[in-house]
Amino acid sequence: MSPLKTIFLIFLFVGCIALIITLSVVLTRSDDQQQTSCGDNVQVGYITNIHVTTWDNETEISWDPIEPVGTCIITYQAIFTTDVGKYTVTPEEPSVTLSREFFCFAVNVVIQAVVDNRILDTNNISFTYGIGVHDLILTVNRANSTVIATWSMTPVEERCGVNYDVVLQRGNRIDYFTRSSNDITFDLIYCVTTTVNVTALHENAGLSQSSTATVSEELPTSLEPAQDVSFNKTGSTVIVSWKVSTSVINCDNLYTVTARNDVIGVEDTCEGTTNCSVSLSDFCPLTTFTIKPSSLLEGQEVIIPFEC
Repeated sequence: MSPLKTIFLIFLFVGCIALIITLSVVLTRSDDQQQTSCGDNVQVGYITNIHVTTWDNETEISWDPIEPVGTCIITYQAIFTTDVGKYTVTPEEPSVTLSREFFCFAVNVVIQAVVDNRILDTNNISFTYGIGVHDLILTVNRANSTVIATWSMTPVEERCGVNYDVVLQRGNRIDYFTRSSNDITFDLIYCVTTTVNVTALHENAGLSQSSTATVSEELPTSLEPAQDVSFNKTGSTVIVSWKVSTSVINCDNLYTVTARNDVIGVEDTCEGTTNCSVSLSDFCPLTTFTIKPSSLLEGQEVIIPFEC
């Protein structure tokens, strides 16, 4: 065989091998495209039935999977817009879980189905977490006539910041407060029911729940001495008046008043919280008034002479 013919056969052999390899690659790529491509006008399905499941520290968003047509490959993308930032997640399954550290109370989720790098369908859902007042407790401190209202906060409420509207009703008196902490101290008023209503507030939160607690203290254990005593005499009657602290203003008959004229040997008594009246046949020349806490209470008495 001539050298020229040998060279020709070698080139022919190499060319055949190259042709076979090229055809194999083309066919493989064509097969891959048939398995992954859905074409430009194929509508595969829709994102439906989005569900939100919440726990203390996580929230799961799930939806019904789209059944592929033929060999189409469908992927998903979830875009979270929260009250503390924006996040994009590409889940392999039709569900995604977001930790509570990535949001406080409000979330909007846009879910996209993607085929061949184009958006096949889009759906979205928004939700908010509710807030509340937990374990509201009223503690009475009779030593200094105060009440401390305390309640607990969840870790998310502590991290994200929650304000509280406090409505305090003591008898007919109503006061309003706004707090950023989970406690408030106020003066105790005896002999009325104290009602405390606390409502949690946050601009991005959902349902806001309130809590109410009541406490009632009938009488203090002791009284301060009567202050600023005054007399108003009309004939045989003297009206005795004095001042007391606000904490006992709603109680009845806290003090006993005794008027005694030792010269003629007569006396009279009365009871009241801030005033009462006594009657004697004569208050002259000298009548002694003793004002002391009632028998149920402790405290110092006040003795004042009344001269005509």
